[in-house]
Amino acid sequence: MADFSTLLFDLDLVDLPLARGDFTWSNVRAWSSLDKFVVSSSWEAHFPTLCQKWLPQLCSHYFPLLLDCGGIHEGHRYFKFENMWLRWMGSLRKSACGGHLINSWALLALF
Repeated sequence: MADFSTLLFDLDLVDLPLARGDFTWSNVRAWSSLDKFVVSSSWEAHFPTLCQKWLPQLCSHYFPLLLDCGGIHEGHRYFKFENMWLRWMGSLRKSACGGHLINSWALLALF
């Protein structure tokens, strides 16, 4: 891990702190921080509210990560969620994760 930290320092990269917890993987008995975003100092200066957050664990041991750059929440929303997608996605209920894909689409509508 010291070598990784040295590499980040040499490349002038910043390891972003993880909001809402410290771990990105769990199998109930053990918790670990396996995934992360690293950004350049100039990127961090351009997006001062930059942070990474974990999303709910749906169908694996991993918590998906969201890189929140902030600052795009005013005016029109760039992502439009269409309810018809849920009807189309309903045919995928028997896919991997037992229908959790549908639930994750519904969570996206909250953002």
